[in-house]
This record gives sequence, C-alpha cells and structure tokens, in this order.
Amino acid sequence: DIDNSLQYSEIRTAQFGADTFYSLYNNPTNGADLVIKTNQLPASLLIFDASGKKLKEIILNAGTYSLPVHELAAGTYLAVLSKDGKVMGVEKFMVSH
Repeated sequence: DIDNSLQYSEIRTAQFGADTFYSLYNNPTNGADLVIKTNQLPASLLIFDASGKKLKEIILNAGTYSLPVHELAAGTYLAVLSKDGKVMGVEKFMVSH
C-alpha cells in the first residue's frame, strides 16, 4: 500500500459448481437414450441441431427423463433447459448410430 499500512480482509468461502441445474448421461450416445436429470421442475427442455433449428420442446415434470435419440440424425445437438422463461443451462451432446 502507498502508506505502508496493512489491513486484513475477512476470509470468505467461495463455492463453485453448486449451481448445477441439470446433467446429461450417455453423452456421446451411440443410439441409446439420452438421460436428463434435473432438480428444476417443472422445466422445458429444448433440443436444437447444429444449425440452430429447434427440433423438440419437452416439458419436464419429473427429475429424470429419457430422450430417445433414434429419430435424430448423427451429429451435434444442444439441449437447453429453461424454467419460467429463463435459461438455466445449455449442454452439447453428440449422437452417432
């Protein structure tokens, strides 16, 4: 410091990663259902292709949902979880057959 004085600040704990709103399993998937788990209910799950086109909108009322991917072409997709019009999280997933 300019005046050569010291002052200590209060020690605070910072917690990172506590705001995990949802997760995807079987990613990348080779045709098996993609499992979505969330604690934000009810919520909307939007699926977009790599060009940004919305393919699906699913209303989630349960903590675990299985998304069948057999109807999706092989490629990269985005899963967007929203609640009350607010985006809670975005995850990329890959499908191969």
